[in-house]
Amino acid sequence: MTHREFRYQIAVSLKMRYMPPAPVRSLISRSELRLDRTKNHMPIRGDILCCQMCLLKYAIRSRTVIQCSVCKVGLCVLKNDCFLEYHSVEALPPHRLKRDKPKRGHGLGRQNRRNELIEPTPSTSKE
Repeated sequence: MTHREFRYQIAVSLKMRYMPPAPVRSLISRSELRLDRTKNHMPIRGDILCCQMCLLKYAIRSRTVIQCSVCKVGLCVLKNDCFLEYHSVEALPPHRLKRDKPKRGHGLGRQNRRNELIEPTPSTSKE
């Protein structure tokens, strides 16, 4: 056995010893859990998370300390009432990207006005 093979075997054994166990996946899907009325979905105070509905609908990362006790996702309660909407809507809105959000002050109107000012007029152009 070479020194390199020996080091490799040590690395593999250490990896297996300290590797965290694989997460247990539930058979119920996230949407079924989200819409399940038999579970007691209650807003609880937890870690600071991003509101999932604000992220999906508006593509903004609003931070909240409120999360669902069953779903374990961050949701606004007071601002947009995302908590109720998340648990009542059948199909969640598709994820919006930041590039889809219009930027203020960067419309075509402003650029067209600049181009009109830059273009030479017949009275000022040299012949």
